[in-house]
Amino acid sequence: MNRTRFYLFFILLLLANMAAAKQVGKYEGEPQSLARLWQWAEQQNQGEREYWIGYSITQSSPHNVIIGCYSNGFSIPTLAAILNQQDLGTAGSDTNDGMVEKEMAFLFLIADKSNTKHREQQLHISHFDAQVDLQGKPLTWLGHFDQQESFTWLIQAWHNNNTRIPKKHILVAAAQHRVDGAVPFLSAIPFSKEDIELQKEAVFWLGQIPDAAVIPVLEKALFEHLVNEIQKAAVFALSEVDDDGAVDILIKAAKKHSNDEIRKESIFWLGQMAGERAAKSLNDLVYSEPELELKKQAVFALSEMDDDFGLTSLIQIATNHPSLEVRKSAIFWLGESDDARALDAIVGIIKDN
Repeated sequence: MNRTRFYLFFILLLLANMAAAKQVGKYEGEPQSLARLWQWAEQQNQGEREYWIGYSITQSSPHNVIIGCYSNGFSIPTLAAILNQQDLGTAGSDTNDGMVEKEMAFLFLIADKSNTKHREQQLHISHFDAQVDLQGKPLTWLGHFDQQESFTWLIQAWHNNNTRIPKKHILVAAAQHRVDGAVPFLSAIPFSKEDIELQKEAVFWLGQIPDAAVIPVLEKALFEHLVNEIQKAAVFALSEVDDDGAVDILIKAAKKHSNDEIRKESIFWLGQMAGERAAKSLNDLVYSEPELELKKQAVFALSEMDDDFGLTSLIQIATNHPSLEVRKSAIFWLGESDDARALDAIVGIIKDN
């Protein structure tokens, strides 16, 4: 029975791949600009009410990260299978930081609702090793382009008032590019007249860019933006930035932000960051912060740290903090630890009392 199911799944997958392949038309001529090939794709699809236009860029991604659709079902093929190419999702070689070069595709769904003009209505982002459902519509594949040309094309779509692509889709696509204009583009959005959801999205993606230039932008959003949601988004984004400058801003927010809710958020995310500096700042807060709830939040954050610094501070607090409530909180979180040193500390505290 299991073998029968396996063969059935295999046949379904094969049929899905064959059906998808029939829907694909590829440009195979001399290299052309993205704008010229886009016009060619529109001409190829005259008379089609809905169709896809797609192309790809090369992007560095963690080896185990796949952007796009994933399903346990076997009926949805990967983009690599649809294009009948080798799986470029694992092309290239690993680097010391665990990154690998991958092909990332941008798929635009074009809909001719008015019968007079083709207009984009969706933009899907997908690695080649992710599954793609073309919804029974044909795909015209333009090929590979460099990041700068792709980014310029997307920014033109962002400023095109006639496009029906959701701006969030364009923003996320643009954020995948590591070009000089990406940080300035995203940095302007949180302080623009765009809606709050787009502002939050821009702040999030700033935190995903490995560039120290994002830190002052996120600091400004954290301390100067008037909307609480944007301030929270900036806290999380800073926690994603692998730079000591980002840690410094979170420490500053944890100690000095005018909003206690943002202080709690900053304390929490400091607890998710490894390192002696983060642990020391949380330890300082436990002893210097006048508000009990913020002290307890710092104790909890220390309990969340994966390294020795957090546990060492927690044992010290449980043993000698002047506040009984804070000591109880530290003892409670020590009791949740699997580290033998935590149990030894609790036993020692009990014996001393």
